[in-house]
Amino acid sequence: MARIDVSDFDRAARDVRRLASDLVDELGQGLRDQAPLVGRGMVRGAAAVFPRRGGLAADLADTDVDVEASGFGGTRRITVGFRQRDGYDLAALDDGTIHHPVYGRGPIVAQRGPRDSFQRALDVATPAIAGELADRLDRAIRQGVQ
Repeated sequence: MARIDVSDFDRAARDVRRLASDLVDELGQGLRDQAPLVGRGMVRGAAAVFPRRGGLAADLADTDVDVEASGFGGTRRITVGFRQRDGYDLAALDDGTIHHPVYGRGPIVAQRGPRDSFQRALDVATPAIAGELADRLDRAIRQGVQ
């Protein structure tokens, strides 16, 4: 009759918990590493569809990207924030409205522009992000299972 040693199950359970924790940590680190690249890509992608005449595209390309990682230990969150030094309302721009001054037409005018440019830029970057995260997790699993 075969004997089963309970300590083998305990050790296996500890190893599985450790590997799961390592994978969550690796995924979080991967997201923190990718977020600035994605944010800058979103800014470049959005700026590319706005008018170059008058400098709007260049002003948008100069937008600062901030990444904040929070909640590690509980619910994890990566936030990519954008700060525009020239005062453009990035949410309004993404909705398709550009507010800007025009000589001889009053202080500020509203002009229609391309909608969802930031979202489209994110959609373009998503497959690369997913591929990089999958590679990181695969490496972590291979190292943890040895």
